[in-house]
Amino acid sequence: MPILIFLIIFLSAFSAEAYIGPGLGSGVIGVVLGILAAIVLAVVGVIWYPLKRVLKKRSGAQKEGPIAKNKGQGRSL
Repeated sequence: MPILIFLIIFLSAFSAEAYIGPGLGSGVIGVVLGILAAIVLAVVGVIWYPLKRVLKKRSGAQKEGPIAKNKGQGRSL
């Protein structure tokens, strides 16, 4: 019985008697876009940059030869 009363109240339409202007609508859009941008940047920061660093180390190790590895050892001051 309480569920039936809840559904009747929930599904009936009441007048809100409130005005939501265009400023609030654009603010909501801005907040949603900001949240989405924060999520995307968090994913990029957590996943892409460490992956990029690993790939750079891997490609840098393949490009270095024996001369590049011993660079600077024969210098005197």
